[in-house]
Amino acid sequence: MPNPTKDELRKEIKPKVIHNISILSGFDEDRIKEESKLFEDLGMDDDLRGALSPGFQRIAKAYNPVASISKSACKKLSLVSEAIDLVVKGAQGA
Repeated sequence: MPNPTKDELRKEIKPKVIHNISILSGFDEDRIKEESKLFEDLGMDDDLRGALSPGFQRIAKAYNPVASISKSACKKLSLVSEAIDLVVKGAQGA
């Protein structure tokens, strides 16, 4: 089976990332959009954004066993779309 394209991978990963954000932010998944701001819209401070790391790493490792997504990378995230891109990048091994 060929490797999924970046677009296919993003489509698979997006709902998983939104689910993880939902759990930590307390917002329903249907209220979390790609353009949502993690701090301003979802109330996720540095510590909560850093806490996304283990869940994001699990998602990425399902596609790339050596994927690593650090707390510091998660703390730098501003938008949900950036979080999705970070996990896709890890899943691709980039």
